[in-house]
Amino acid sequence: TCLAMLALVVAYVFIWPPVYSASALVVVERDADPSRDTFYLSWNVFRKDDSRSELELMTSGPVIKKVIEKEKLTYDDVYHPFFSHAVYLWENSAVGKAYRALKYELFPDNSGAGPTPEQAALARTIVDMKAGVSMEPIGTSNVGRLTVLGPSRRVADYANRLLDVYLEERAQRYYD
Repeated sequence: TCLAMLALVVAYVFIWPPVYSASALVVVERDADPSRDTFYLSWNVFRKDDSRSELELMTSGPVIKKVIEKEKLTYDDVYHPFFSHAVYLWENSAVGKAYRALKYELFPDNSGAGPTPEQAALARTIVDMKAGVSMEPIGTSNVGRLTVLGPSRRVADYANRLLDVYLEERAQRYYD
C-alpha cells in the first residue's frame, strides 16, 4: 500500500502541471450613488451594473475567450481541474486513441456536425481556464478578489489581461 501510494504521488507530480496563483483586488462602483444618479438621469449615458453583475461578467466565457486569443494561450498554458486533465490525458494516450478508433468503427457517427479539432481545443481551453478564474466579493465591501490559477508563472499576465479585456468590453457595452 505504501509503495502504491508513493507511486501514485510520484506519477501525479510528473503528470499534472504545477499550479501557480495570482490575485488582484478590484474595486467596483457602489450600487447606490444618489447624487450621481440624479445628475446623470437625463443623460442615461453613465449607467452602472450591479456589482454582482460586474463580478459575473468579468469571468464570462466571451471575456475568457478574448484573453486566450490575445495571449495566444493553448490548453497547456491554462489551469486544469483534476478530472478534466485526466480525461485529456486519456484521450491523448495510445490506449484512449485505440479505444475511440474501435468505438467509431463499431458505432460510426455519420452526422458530420461535430466541431473541428481546433474548435474542440479552444472550447476545452476556455472551459478549463474559466475553472481557474474566480472572482469573489470581500464581505459587504465594494472590493472583489480576482484569483487566476495556471501552470506557469505567467498567471499574473493572464490576470492583468483579463482585467484589461473586461474593461474594454465594459466600455464598449456602455458606448453601445
